[in-house]
Amino acid sequence: MVVVVIDRIEDWDVMSSLANLFRAPNSIFLVVAPPQVQARWQTRRQAGHEDLPPFLDIYLTCLWDELPQLLERHIDLPAASPEALALFPKLTRYLTLMSTGIPSRCVELMEQRVEMGGDGEAMLKFDDKAVATIEFYSALHELLHLNEDEMLGSPLGAMAAADQDRCRRFVLTVARDIVARGSVPSQSPMSALGKIASGIRPRDHEAIVNRLLLVLLEAGLFVPSGKMLILSPQARQEVAKGREVLGTGIVPRFAEDPVIESASELNRTMMASAPAPPALHRQPIGPSPPRRCRRPMQP
Repeated sequence: MVVVVIDRIEDWDVMSSLANLFRAPNSIFLVVAPPQVQARWQTRRQAGHEDLPPFLDIYLTCLWDELPQLLERHIDLPAASPEALALFPKLTRYLTLMSTGIPSRCVELMEQRVEMGGDGEAMLKFDDKAVATIEFYSALHELLHLNEDEMLGSPLGAMAAADQDRCRRFVLTVARDIVARGSVPSQSPMSALGKIASGIRPRDHEAIVNRLLLVLLEAGLFVPSGKMLILSPQARQEVAKGREVLGTGIVPRFAEDPVIESASELNRTMMASAPAPPALHRQPIGPSPPRRCRRPMQP
């Protein structure tokens, strides 16, 4: 038996042209495809076309709840100071918001804060300004999480897994975008959103954005100013710190971000194609055999 893994097929015509390959005897094919390919396949099947052999369709969800465990693979918590341990839950919420739930981006953001000690030990370190930034966005994420059902207009748990991911990523991305901009039109907020938020918008997205803005207003993060909603003075100070900590803009900019069709598409791609994290050891790097290593975290 041969198992063949095809990382990603983005075009239905390419997928259908491989139909004979998929029928090879004594073979199993695992194919990663975006939702638009799946939708085209299902539409043609319902119309009576048998373009492909039978496939077991599996939806890969975003790893929201598993993020702390994923981070623990990269951070040596037992070696962390009490202050660093207290920061870890906030760091988890901060990374969830900034990466919008994409695990490989969490690792990428952490790698920006790695420093090598004199003894060859890799440390994940944050200065006071970075800690303040983490705490601000952690509080923002917690606010969004507590008001999730209210913003979505229905309990998240009642939705299908794909809809949960789409809605969660949409809310996080919109919140991240409007905080980055510092202002948003109060009458047509969707016009100020970036292409990712526009690409993953769920049903009733306009009502969701309006409820999100109401939550941010009630929390004092935004205030009315004419026809605009702008960051409050206190929030503006915290965002200014974030610009210095994160570098270009208030959040990391990823020029390769595609307009995606669902919450899982980017997750599927990143989880399948992300390289393994570098092996950074607590001890000086030497000829020891490769192993899964973690970094101490220090504020």
